[in-house]
Amino acid sequence: MLNPILSLIVYLAEMLISYTFFSNVAERRFNIRKCIVIGLLVFGAGSAFNLIWGNNTAVNTMTTIVINGCFAFMCFRLRASLVLFYSFILLVISAALEFITISSISALFGSKFQDYNTNSALLVLEGSISKSFYFCTVFILSRMSHTKKGTGTLPFSLFLYPLSVIICFLIFWNICTMLETSYRAQNLVAVASIVLLLSTVLLFVTYQHQVEKDRYIMRMQSELAHLETERTYYNILEQQNEDLMAYAHDAKNHLQAIRGLSNDPQINNYISTLSKRLSDYSRNSHSGNKMLDVMIHKFSVESELRGIKFEYDIKLCNLKQVDDIDLVALLGNLLDNALEAAESSKEKTVSLATAKRNNYSVLVISNSCDVPPKTYGTHLVTSKANPKHHGYGLKNVEKTLRKYGGDFEWEYDSSHNSFIVTAMLGKPNCPQVHRT
Repeated sequence: MLNPILSLIVYLAEMLISYTFFSNVAERRFNIRKCIVIGLLVFGAGSAFNLIWGNNTAVNTMTTIVINGCFAFMCFRLRASLVLFYSFILLVISAALEFITISSISALFGSKFQDYNTNSALLVLEGSISKSFYFCTVFILSRMSHTKKGTGTLPFSLFLYPLSVIICFLIFWNICTMLETSYRAQNLVAVASIVLLLSTVLLFVTYQHQVEKDRYIMRMQSELAHLETERTYYNILEQQNEDLMAYAHDAKNHLQAIRGLSNDPQINNYISTLSKRLSDYSRNSHSGNKMLDVMIHKFSVESELRGIKFEYDIKLCNLKQVDDIDLVALLGNLLDNALEAAESSKEKTVSLATAKRNNYSVLVISNSCDVPPKTYGTHLVTSKANPKHHGYGLKNVEKTLRKYGGDFEWEYDSSHNSFIVTAMLGKPNCPQVHRT
């Protein structure tokens, strides 16, 4: 009968391998700790089920597919069809490598194919060797798939450790098959092999976590630099607008003076037309929030150039509590997305409105949209090419809203072909607003 502790350790290694694989091919639903806790529960249940059925091969096969599938579906954003496909692939790789490992060791040391079933130490060593090969194989395969999306290659030196560990396993196997090796020594060797297996898996898991952390930090630094550049750009626009508005004001006065000196109707009509155009230019947003006004003006001009009708109503709330750089991240990303979608539609309209509800500021952006947005569950998915390098706009929006204790929701109105985003913001660091 399979030892319960040994079974649990094997399934723990399976869980770490499964986590490493799926985190390379899909996005996590939760943080690492929560995924590990879920994995421990799922694979722990699998270990118990395996013990109840006496390590039956057929039952063990089905259990492996089920627990890998449940773990992947619960912790990662994958379609059910992909979950089933990946779980089956993992099972095939694991079974194939286990068979190859036993056959190779039997041929190398001249032992019988079934020797490992009658010796617990050899059983542990066989499991450690096959799981080490299994882990390295699925890790490389998942990273190869991931590398095609532009994540870089693995350093060759990283594989020197598992290679050294496998050599140690082979030495341990040779020691355990010696007649003079005591039962106690065999058990110690088996324990050492388990420790080496777990250390190999943890090494790669830690490496992957560090790579993800470094990538996240670099992306955040890049986004912050981009936002700082945007803020500087808006500050320059603000100064230019102030200069132009001052010029427009003086020009209107000069035109009025010229019209007062002229008795020619044609000249007076021409001056009236120029004055009206200058008035239209001067009629800008005056919300009391300079950054908001500049952004409104910028998007108004951009909309006109792109043939989009842009309307706004910000009289009831000027988002004054929002820092300039946060306003750029929030409003810039939302309006950029709105204009991009509206430009591809027939109506070509974008509207922006703000309001106050209780202690929260409400921001509503609506745009014409002829095609329903791509989604994964309740999450929006970018429609741009190479999605691995896009889709960060809404993530930055969510991050900014969390800073102000807020949240957002979206809806697509198919009857009017419109996409609507509603965001709520409080004061910085106030309690989180949860979606209902």
